[in-house]
Amino acid sequence: MPAGIDESEVSVGARVQQRKAGAAEPARTGLERRYGRRIHHFVQGMVRDPHLASDVTQEVFERLLLKHGLYRPGTNFRAWLFEVARNQALTMLRSRKRLPRIASALQGTASEEGDFFDSVAARPETEELVEAEFMQAFQRAVDELPEHYRVVFDLCVRKG
Repeated sequence: MPAGIDESEVSVGARVQQRKAGAAEPARTGLERRYGRRIHHFVQGMVRDPHLASDVTQEVFERLLLKHGLYRPGTNFRAWLFEVARNQALTMLRSRKRLPRIASALQGTASEEGDFFDSVAARPETEELVEAEFMQAFQRAVDELPEHYRVVFDLCVRKG
């Protein structure tokens, strides 16, 4: 970089050009220095976890350099960057909601004097346990249906 030019004066276009030329690391660190704290605070406001926010922020800058071709020169780069950050944070939140939780972890709580770790259900050893618990809960729900709904369910689902 020429002497006398501040790091923040280097255009985003120059960073994208560095990436295209194969200099991914300088491009990434330059963008992280310039936008990293703001992106981290933005993401942390969404995910409410500083460690997860750090992970998402790193993923944002990786994705930014991998998908640099999607940025249209002449548009607001900062708006595009924050859109990428928002999408990445939402993707992380959605993926965390999809993590399987066994039914035994949802029922009951530990006594007030009990140890916290006693209240946490152990991870299932196999997928069969998760599926068996799900099927038991599903069968209970079907059994609790009103008679006319249960008959329709049996005719449509069980007897085809």
